[in-house]
Amino acid sequence: MTPSAVVIGVDVGTTSVKAAAVNRAGHVVGEATSAPIETIAESPGAAEQRPEDVANALRDACLGALEAAGGGVAAAALAMGAQSGSVLAVDDRTAPLSRLLTWMDARSKPLVEGWGYPTTQMVRAISGWSASA
Repeated sequence: MTPSAVVIGVDVGTTSVKAAAVNRAGHVVGEATSAPIETIAESPGAAEQRPEDVANALRDACLGALEAAGGGVAAAALAMGAQSGSVLAVDDRTAPLSRLLTWMDARSKPLVEGWGYPTTQMVRAISGWSASA
């Protein structure tokens, strides 16, 4: 029997990953949520996550949604939204060079506050994000 195609919709949030398997009729046929993703705060203002924790949460949620959909389904596509404003440095092969700096990380606050206008407006124009700490 040929498996039914589903699209996996994913929300990579700050605290967990949620996934839903959606069939061709637009019905959610399976859902799953990952285990919590740890946020590490080793210094004041720090808010980091291990890239492998986020990747594992993504994998677990997607597989969980497929499992919850029951047998006979296969992922045909992935639609993903993710926490905004977080940054991960990678090398030329996209291997992580550091932990993920989340949008909650406030260590740059003194620097950003010193920029002022028009620098903050330029950052927004280029990146689409307001300069914040």
